[in-house]
Amino acid sequence: MTDHDTWIMTNLLEQIRRDREAGTSGPWAKDKWSCLKSSNGEVVTVWGLGIAHSNRDEETEANARRMARTPAMEEALLAAEELMEGAAAIMAMVESGAIRVRPSDREEFMSGLELLNDGDDAFRAALEVGQ
Repeated sequence: MTDHDTWIMTNLLEQIRRDREAGTSGPWAKDKWSCLKSSNGEVVTVWGLGIAHSNRDEETEANARRMARTPAMEEALLAAEELMEGAAAIMAMVESGAIRVRPSDREEFMSGLELLNDGDDAFRAALEVGQ
């Protein structure tokens, strides 16, 4: 992982952690007027949303549903960070020889490692897009 990768991942994930602490707690749900409410009934305030005056009901509904998923997606992303850290540790142990694989299992094991590596690449690319 490069310094740039570390900055991107830390920056986005730290922003999420900070905002989860400061923002309205989840989970959120959309009510019949496309307002977002937390699980305790608190209205989630979003600056500049302007849904009360929207003429695009279907689009407004879809946007409200997408915003309501935010806390769950943030939680999943933070869990994925832990998963990818574990996968990276396993890959490093295999590459260093600390974990040995029987020759009969090597092809299948290496295929699994390749999937982990691809997942790690996709995870980091997704974090970069989020910047």
